[in-house]
Amino acid sequence: MISDYLKGYIDALCYPIYRGARKAGCVEVPVDQVDEATDRIRRIGCIAVVGREVQPGIVEVWAVRNHSVRLELEDLLAQDAASPEYHEAVGRLLGYSEDHIRIFLETQRPTV
Repeated sequence: MISDYLKGYIDALCYPIYRGARKAGCVEVPVDQVDEATDRIRRIGCIAVVGREVQPGIVEVWAVRNHSVRLELEDLLAQDAASPEYHEAVGRLLGYSEDHIRIFLETQRPTV
């Protein structure tokens, strides 16, 4: 069962995506809670995509606006996560500015 915190996080993540303000968002979820997280994302009205395992027992779960964004994300997930091109594309998908993406690539630290 997912925690109330994670439920609230997913709700807050999905709201601007569902309303059209963002293309996608991502949350890290314990492996045993992926089904519940994807169900919650779908109930809100977004498309859920299960991404990569970021560390043992933790998986990225993405909420995306529509099928074209889902296809774009699936293409990205097939790429090498260490490449700068991957980070640029994911940054754009998440709605970061070109400046924030550039700073992240130079410092390897989030800017917001």
